[in-house]
Amino acid sequence: VAVGLHDGAWRWSYKRDVPRTSTDLAILGAPTPVVAGDEVLTGFADGSVVGLDLATGGLRWDAEVGVGKFPDVQSEIVVHNGLYIAAGFGGPVVALDARSHAVRWRTEQAGASSSMILSGGSLYTSDSRGRVQALNPDTGAIEWTWEFKDRQFGPPVRAGGWILVGDVAGTLYALDRFEGTLAWKYLPEDGTHIAGIAAGVAVAGRQLLVPTAAG
Repeated sequence: VAVGLHDGAWRWSYKRDVPRTSTDLAILGAPTPVVAGDEVLTGFADGSVVGLDLATGGLRWDAEVGVGKFPDVQSEIVVHNGLYIAAGFGGPVVALDARSHAVRWRTEQAGASSSMILSGGSLYTSDSRGRVQALNPDTGAIEWTWEFKDRQFGPPVRAGGWILVGDVAGTLYALDRFEGTLAWKYLPEDGTHIAGIAAGVAVAGRQLLVPTAAG
């Protein structure tokens, strides 16, 4: 939905029909729309990514990205060097040509269950299989993978030489952003139960701030 910033008036809306049966599951949430030039880029629960006219909301193009049982697109589209990079909840990560919308690269062994970040020449993702990965944004090649099986991670965040990521079981991890190795992990020493970290970590100077599922 597009709403006027100064008057709050409705401008346009776009609705995508996402067919679901009574036994299908959909992941709650959706990616924040991204404006690229005169287009609005976003994804939907059917695994599709669309380009909408910024002025009218008309559909200019769409492409299938997410596949499998959970095709839902949860991560914002990343704009990089003439590419639109998108990911399905269960994979893959796909780069579309910004002009032709043809697939430039496709990485089946990666996905994104939350926001991806582009930083320092690498694309960082966390997925539904308990993996945090660094990809080359120009080729899709996987630079490293850190895995903690059966964990669900929140979005990765860069802080200097680290990639910070929390899991829904309540632990915060710091990974070396160049090697993908575990530098440290945090659990409260006073026994505070923080339940889960599903949101992105905020970095303020030498301090990390994060809301938890325990309130």
